[in-house]
Amino acid sequence: MSKFIKFGTIAATTLIAASTAAPLVSGTPVHADSKPTTVTVGLVGSDEADIWKEVAKTAKDKYNIKIKTKTFTDYNQPNKAVAGAFKSKSVQGAVINTNYAQQAKINLKSAIYVEPVNKDSKQWVNVIAAKKSKADKSTYEDVVKAYQTKATEKAIKKEHGDSEIPAWNKKF
Repeated sequence: MSKFIKFGTIAATTLIAASTAAPLVSGTPVHADSKPTTVTVGLVGSDEADIWKEVAKTAKDKYNIKIKTKTFTDYNQPNKAVAGAFKSKSVQGAVINTNYAQQAKINLKSAIYVEPVNKDSKQWVNVIAAKKSKADKSTYEDVVKAYQTKATEKAIKKEHGDSEIPAWNKKF
């Protein structure tokens, strides 16, 4: 029987690049005729693609930001990018991140144990990150705002059911 742990994470994402073609003021609507700013978002695995399509729509409509996605196959690749389907029939038990468990068609209900979401879970919440040199850019703040919406919450629920939850409103 497979075992996996889910720590109440949001989508594993890393902002890896942006052009500064159009300056934006955070939260300020931009003119539709101005050139959009492009932000590339790194995703670990492909299961968050539909969620980020929803985020991209909000980012485009509300903030004039064009979001492109780049898919990585492990958690080290996004870190390297910022800095410059798991399934095994031979194991008796495993700790598997939810996205990989779902890709392998492992049902959450078959888990021996699922980590509860509590104050200890905070360390496992994935974050949206950017290069330090880009961290003060309002564009990135707008991408976060576009992600932290009811529409994204619905997309997460549709994609993952109860196995993943958005963490931006959680008190840890």
